[in-house]
Amino acid sequence: MLSPMYNEEQRYYDEYETFCYQNCLRQVLEYYKVKCAYLYINASLSIVYKEIDQDDFDISIDEEAYGVLPSFGSKVIRKSDDRDNRVIWDENTSYIEKDYPIIVTVDSYYLKHLPFYEKSHGRHCMVVVGEVEDNAIVVDWQAPWFYKGKVDLEELFAARNSQNEADGGVFSGNAIKNNWAYIEKEGWEAEPSQLVKEIIEVTKHQYTKFIENDTFYCIDAYKKIKEYFGRLIEYDVTERKKRIKNMYNALYWPVRKRNFFNFYIKRAIDDKVLSSDNIGVYDYSVQLFDDWTLFLNFVLKHSFIGKDSSIEKIVAELDKLIDKEETFKMMLFQMSI
Repeated sequence: MLSPMYNEEQRYYDEYETFCYQNCLRQVLEYYKVKCAYLYINASLSIVYKEIDQDDFDISIDEEAYGVLPSFGSKVIRKSDDRDNRVIWDENTSYIEKDYPIIVTVDSYYLKHLPFYEKSHGRHCMVVVGEVEDNAIVVDWQAPWFYKGKVDLEELFAARNSQNEADGGVFSGNAIKNNWAYIEKEGWEAEPSQLVKEIIEVTKHQYTKFIENDTFYCIDAYKKIKEYFGRLIEYDVTERKKRIKNMYNALYWPVRKRNFFNFYIKRAIDDKVLSSDNIGVYDYSVQLFDDWTLFLNFVLKHSFIGKDSSIEKIVAELDKLIDKEETFKMMLFQMSI
């Protein structure tokens, strides 16, 4: 049993580096021959700060800004599954037999084809397209390994059922819970201009969402992060270092999302789906991504220092970035769609 997807040429874009799930979604949609498949992928900007208490927080991407565009979300059926591994696999293969490739979430620690094997935990997604002699056949077309081939079923089961223990890595710390998905084949016929419009509208919504239940979005989230950094002055150096590193890990994914957003906007402009009048917004957003990347590196550096001056410098840099985010918000609402 093997889906024809296995023998098709796969495309990859470096901007999908942090977004393996979205990469899998795009690959399956391209296999389905969906026109402009990349436009259905949700590249909208988002950061959500959930204040648990003054000492703890959770940072995430809003569900509205994840996966595919919200108006197509019902066409991607996702499951977290606590059944027996073999029962889940039998259901997965029943879809593959009907030529629905399966997207599975795994812990990289257990997969021999990955450089993280038995070294570090991390959440990752890949496409399963068949089964041969107690081996899953996968398409894991992600840089730098670009793997197509066999994964022993027991190896796959361990990776899918992992607790993904926190070990300091950016993508460790959240249990996998046998998460998997398949994509419906019909209903992907939207006009490209409507898809781009939805990306912009979802991003605008993220920048204007109201604070609710100690949950903060975009610029309000960055302001809460600044407050959190400011409070670290109350802790000893050892605790500061740990908390600064935790914040680095938490911010990594939302910062990389801007690079993904920029890629989407530039490609839409190049494909003449989005007006070239928006090139100024794109250029500003590219510079803002570079600034955020420098800030992340700055935070990582100070996670090894942890002095009073570290806190002061981080807060000062974040203040500048918040001002730049305010400017971007204004430009976002002036975009020609």
